[in-house]
Amino acid sequence: MVLNDRQTTKIKQPVVNDNYIRIFHQNIRSLRNKTHELLSHMFPDLPHVICLTEHHLHVQEVGFISIDNYTIGADYCRTVSQGGGSMIYVLKGLKFSKVDLKDFCKEKDLEVCAS
Repeated sequence: MVLNDRQTTKIKQPVVNDNYIRIFHQNIRSLRNKTHELLSHMFPDLPHVICLTEHHLHVQEVGFISIDNYTIGADYCRTVSQGGGSMIYVLKGLKFSKVDLKDFCKEKDLEVCAS
C-alpha cells in the first residue's frame, strides 16, 4: 500500500483467534475503482469481515472486483434496476458458510446477503 510518494508499508493482517471478530460495514455507493480507498480507510487495523451495501455491481462484475487477502463470502446484485446490492468479503483463512437469502430479496426493498 502506498501512503505517499516516498513511503510504503506492509498491511498488517488481522489476527484470527476465538476472542473477537472485527466487522466493518460501509455504504460504498459504487465499489468500482474504490478498493484501494476502502482499504486505506480501514488501515492499519483491517477487519475480519467487510460488509458493503450499494456496491452498484452487476452479477458479471462481482468476480472481477477483488480485495487483497479477502474472498467473497456472499453477494446480492440487482438484475432489473441500476445500483443497489450487498456484498460480504471474508478474510482468507476464516471458515464460513454462505446463507442463501435470494428468495427473501426484492429489488429496492430488501437486498441482503449473509455468510
